[in-house]
Amino acid sequence: MPKKLFSSMQVNDNNIINIYKCIYKEAEKEAHILDSITKAEKALNAKAFEHKQKEFVLEFLEECLYISSIIFKNEKFSNEQEIRLIFEQKESNFDSKLNIQYRLNNGIMIPYIEIDVNMKDIISSITIGPGNQEDIVLVGAQEFLIKNGIYIKSENIQSSIIPLRKAWNL
Repeated sequence: MPKKLFSSMQVNDNNIINIYKCIYKEAEKEAHILDSITKAEKALNAKAFEHKQKEFVLEFLEECLYISSIIFKNEKFSNEQEIRLIFEQKESNFDSKLNIQYRLNNGIMIPYIEIDVNMKDIISSITIGPGNQEDIVLVGAQEFLIKNGIYIKSENIQSSIIPLRKAWNL
């Protein structure tokens, strides 16, 4: 299982948020997958093994692979040093107590859950993604930080070096 960056944050009795650092290097990705498979294989080969444990081991392996798929990124984005908050339900039952919100992004309805996180302890730098109006986004990010009492040195707020994708008319 990929290593958690910080301890888990308990949302309520059934839900946890874990924070993971994204993995960019192919060798590290392979090592995480092989480590998960090796741990599962050792558990399955144990002599005192019960059928219920087999299900648990397979669920563990499934969770490792799922989390890995979320935190693996292309090495070209390694300068971002991104972290991801992954919401996990302890039980498979849908928790109706959650206040699920929705936002529209490019015609796609995206569900999200608002949580309180002390950003002052987490954010040390910001990289603005490529876009058409990066200067406006940069000013907006700086105003957001000031409004929320998050102070970052101006040299730690920068534009991405990754070029903006262009749409080609064929």
